[in-house]
Amino acid sequence: MTKITASAIFFLLLFSRFLGDGVSLEMEVPDTVQAGTEFPVFITLNKSNIEGFARFSQDLPYGLSAAAEPGLPGEFLYEDNKVKVIWLSLPPEEKIQLKYKISVVEYVKGSFTLEGKFAYIENNERKILEIPPRKIYIRPSPGVDPSKITDIQEYGQLIARQEIPAQQTPAKAEPEKEPTLSASSSVSRVENVYHGNAMCLRQHPEKGSDNGISGYRVNLLIHKGTMDKYAKIEEYIPEGYTAMALETQTGLFTFEDGVAKFMYLKLPEKSDFIISYLLVPVNAPTGKEPVIDGAISYVIKDKTYTSKIIECSEDLASLDREGINRLLATVNKKTVPAEITRTPSVLTTQKGKTGSGSSYAARTYSAEKKKYPYLRRHLESYESYLLEPEEGVYFRIQIAAGHTPINVKTYFRKMHITENIRIEKHEGWYKYSVGSFKDYKSARDYRVKIWNNTLAKDAFITAYHNGKRITVQEALMITNQPWVK
Repeated sequence: MTKITASAIFFLLLFSRFLGDGVSLEMEVPDTVQAGTEFPVFITLNKSNIEGFARFSQDLPYGLSAAAEPGLPGEFLYEDNKVKVIWLSLPPEEKIQLKYKISVVEYVKGSFTLEGKFAYIENNERKILEIPPRKIYIRPSPGVDPSKITDIQEYGQLIARQEIPAQQTPAKAEPEKEPTLSASSSVSRVENVYHGNAMCLRQHPEKGSDNGISGYRVNLLIHKGTMDKYAKIEEYIPEGYTAMALETQTGLFTFEDGVAKFMYLKLPEKSDFIISYLLVPVNAPTGKEPVIDGAISYVIKDKTYTSKIIECSEDLASLDREGINRLLATVNKKTVPAEITRTPSVLTTQKGKTGSGSSYAARTYSAEKKKYPYLRRHLESYESYLLEPEEGVYFRIQIAAGHTPINVKTYFRKMHITENIRIEKHEGWYKYSVGSFKDYKSARDYRVKIWNNTLAKDAFITAYHNGKRITVQEALMITNQPWVK
């Protein structure tokens, strides 16, 4: 795929949007592009004095894909036709500039719109700044038979009907995401005991309000026990409700895809603390109280545990030290139900499937040999490349992914990659990665080496915990490592 440069053929347009708090977002893109090429996108964020967690996102239509340019500030992800740049903590500079490239397949033509959103937290309130949509025209590729060219809008519809594959190339980098949790998620077994005398209790939701917004107040009591610095609380909110933070105790609160999440890089010093959120009905059924499931993930001596949050009827905010001790002692004597109706993301390997490592992958390949006889010669060789699980947290470099298997030796030899390649089947993708690193900086340096010496220009870092994929952000939190540009 060839690059295009600015010329008289098209011109760059500048779009911006401002909020009253001084935060602004600008996007610079070409007005016209040619199929079979790639074009640059420049995003300029003037963040004013905001800090902490933030995220930029941009949806792309089918037929387009994105890759970061080296040196992009923040963690760049491209998944499910969505560009994401995530910051656990925004850089101190007031102006942040993002540059990435968007590739256009050679079989499309027509117009599409490009926009973007910047989400951030200010005064415990989630705010969103949007870039107005802008139409970009794709000129047909002169080297492609016109009868094989499809309008980009129809191209997406054909993929949705599975009349053409989602990707024209045999393998494409497809970044890792934190698995989403939906009402259809399979039941997962979570530990029915707490470790290190740690515990999380939920007070039964009670009707309340905040700043004129009515809903159900939910209090959570966290008893640290011997927890180390990192902890994550996930509350799985029933359909028809949204959630807003009331008390975070210095934690980061987010609500997305039906999950209210509190994350701590460093837990408060107190042995017990209370956090809370407001459950706000949006389209909830009347006459029924909300039922909430939840789990807490925490670290003790470099090992991560996930346990169910226990609901009680006590007024947690009114308890003194003696009352908390009495409640904890009472709960410890009871059996905690082991099943929750949604899966904590830290434990997820594949939606609806259990198992990890080479044994699960081998079963998957065996089944696909029968389903796709014409792929058998590739699948048989795959078993020698299967990714084996390792202990603890570690990082790898993903170099490609595809929905169908390829000849590993031939394909990656053409990309000038001679490293020890390993394969895993994850969320419907064959994913190819190299290297294994305990510290993020070493992984970052190796990724740069891949960028500089091979054709895998969109290689990126993935993270694992005991053989299971997790987000890079979560891996950094668990290991207390800094993010390195």
